[in-house]
Amino acid sequence: MKLGRKFTHLIPRAAIVMMSVLAMSAGAYGNSDIGPSGAYSISKATVTSALQSMATCTLSDGRLQIFEIVNDGALRTRWKTSTAGNAPWTDWQPVDVPAPLVAISCGKLSDGAVQIFVRDVNGVNWTRWKTSPDPNATWTAWERY
Repeated sequence: MKLGRKFTHLIPRAAIVMMSVLAMSAGAYGNSDIGPSGAYSISKATVTSALQSMATCTLSDGRLQIFEIVNDGALRTRWKTSTAGNAPWTDWQPVDVPAPLVAISCGKLSDGAVQIFVRDVNGVNWTRWKTSPDPNATWTAWERY
């Protein structure tokens, strides 16, 4: 297959959202659609930024939120505007960090609030979490762990 040539793979519809998240996060842009048979096609995908690490969490209302660390160690995030698979994403929002980062993961606390874990370039681990399960809640300050 030559770069830029249209290609199609049959995949389960449930995987389409994650493919979209990964493609958008990695900077893949181009024409894409889901055919009637469930085929997902992407053409002319290009990578426009270096991605070091990415994590995806589900907010308490069911929307996806993604966090990514880009090549300079900066952290940014975006989330779906609704739970619909074809819902648009918000614009990228910068997230303050204690130092340039190299890795991230996230999870949900028992009350449903999101918590993120990061490692900085010096090997120090940091964490912060939403102050409540409300998707619009504020974040705590960064804490070492």
